Amino acid sequence: MQGSLGDCYFLSAIGSLCRFTNLIEKLFYFKEKSKENCYGVYLFINGIWELILIDDYMPYLGSYFKNFAFSSTTNNELWVMLLEKAWAKINGCYAKAGSGGTPNEVFEVITEAWSQRLLVKKGNHDEIWEALYKGNEKGYIMTAGTSGDTTNLDTEEVGLSPGHAYTIRDVVIVKEKRNEKLVKLRNPWGSGEWNGDWCDTSSLWTESLKKKYGLTEKAIDDGDFFMAFEDFCKYYAQIGICKLHEDFTTTICRPHSKGAKKPFIVKVTNKYNNVHCYFSLYQKNPRIILKDGTYQENVYAYLVLCDENFNFIQSICGTDMHLCVNIGIDKGTYYLISDINYRYVNINKKVHGYNVTCYAAKEIQLENVTDNVNINECLDKCIYSYCKSKITPTKQNNGVNVYMSKTYNTDFPFVSCLFENTKSNDASVDFNIKPRGTKSFCFYADDKISEDDVQCTKTIPANGYCIIKVMQYSINSLFTINYNIAASNASSNDKKRTDDNNNNRKRESGTKEDIVFQEEGEELDEDGTLIQYLRETNSGYVVGLENRGRRREKMKLTLEGLEFKNSEYRGKNPATFIIEAKSKMTFELGLKKRYYGDITFEFDFA
Repeated sequence: MQGSLGDCYFLSAIGSLCRFTNLIEKLFYFKEKSKENCYGVYLFINGIWELILIDDYMPYLGSYFKNFAFSSTTNNELWVMLLEKAWAKINGCYAKAGSGGTPNEVFEVITEAWSQRLLVKKGNHDEIWEALYKGNEKGYIMTAGTSGDTTNLDTEEVGLSPGHAYTIRDVVIVKEKRNEKLVKLRNPWGSGEWNGDWCDTSSLWTESLKKKYGLTEKAIDDGDFFMAFEDFCKYYAQIGICKLHEDFTTTICRPHSKGAKKPFIVKVTNKYNNVHCYFSLYQKNPRIILKDGTYQENVYAYLVLCDENFNFIQSICGTDMHLCVNIGIDKGTYYLISDINYRYVNINKKVHGYNVTCYAAKEIQLENVTDNVNINECLDKCIYSYCKSKITPTKQNNGVNVYMSKTYNTDFPFVSCLFENTKSNDASVDFNIKPRGTKSFCFYADDKISEDDVQCTKTIPANGYCIIKVMQYSINSLFTINYNIAASNASSNDKKRTDDNNNNRKRESGTKEDIVFQEEGEELDEDGTLIQYLRETNSGYVVGLENRGRRREKMKLTLEGLEFKNSEYRGKNPATFIIEAKSKMTFELGLKKRYYGDITFEFDFA
């Protein structure tokens, strides 16, 4: 029974959880009445289970009413009141818990599961029915909220309450009535029911159907009722589907406990095939009180799933507290790239952190690798594959293909521009970004460009690409990106680059020794007898090794992302060799095809 607190959204959510007795029991630290009059309730807050301690003092209506002021049960059970009090505590007080909300946010606090929210609109009724029917088949817990429109709808006249949350108890197709689609709901008030077609007293019910669907005289006005799906879509504005799997477990990675200062990369290791995963990003819940007594406002965030080479697979972007990528994956290595733009929209305020989780049937390993990779480079690889697969070039200029993402698309909270150079000469692109009104954007994830710049120039390497990313401060931010692409002979800077390339080619026309040993060397041992040299060429690298000592050395050369172009070393990695005393050796190295990781080589004593 709801009582006089406006938390129908909360009670409808836990009401739909009633059939999962074991899950309710897991929420309580004490399974019996506490002698100390203290109870512990576990709630899943911001992606982490936390123990909330409460006492057993419950608000009570005076001596005249002799009843609890808020939630209660007809059979003297405590668990509903205890859950409600724990929910009120993390909200700050009962009043704030009763100020309205959605069942979805409650689902995510009392379970580990992702809760999907769907709006009922004209034209999507088939989609809504499919989601309800499949959700019911899979045993998901579901709720529905009526529209708050009292001008165009006679909601109260048909027995429903406007702007009210109900539990969905069942979804059925009545074959005996020409496959009529019905939805069974429950009002958390314990009374107040639909009085139209298929209500408890409707003549559409036959005795056999009443028996089949458990309709009895005692059930009249107990809050449970059926209604036709067609009527459901007329009066209900949204549904919540909590995709709870009792055998799933959650793996947690905490990227920024003290505040997100840069994009974050998580390595995902999966040892199994065909695993259903829910990859999630949790910002701080905006209704949960913080330690300093304030509440957190959510901002735009994104979560991107990539393969082992940072090729784009799937992503989600938005301002929701919980963002989720719902996908099945096979055995292998993947990466999650995530970020929130809090440091951009609240420059003078303290930023907050977030958590990344994986809710899956199998144990999935999550590892923080942010500090071990070039974040901007990884993000550019992801955006490159995203643009190539999802965006049609909008313009071609001097052999440069231009791919521009839309403002605030559903995948990223920023605009990205990909410039792909198909020519063998460098090109340059000049940017001019003009805000419409006050400045409300900044360059994103690129340390070389300050957020105060509105103009910049970047080089597009021959047969390569460059990407620029612009972050809006809010969804209402408006700006225009203008650009001009110049060929390699279009400016003095480009001419200088061409001259440099020509000089490089002249240097590279000599022997390998002439090329590499002109560079500055690096000592490999404490005595300085073994010196390493490196020269980058148009076709790869030339590496030199000099032994200044008086004895021969047995060495090993290990490569990552490179292969030996020398025929004598081809295919051998690592390669073991002898370098004689007072001698030099060179190794010609080339980039492996379709390699996106770090390029490294290392000499070591064999």
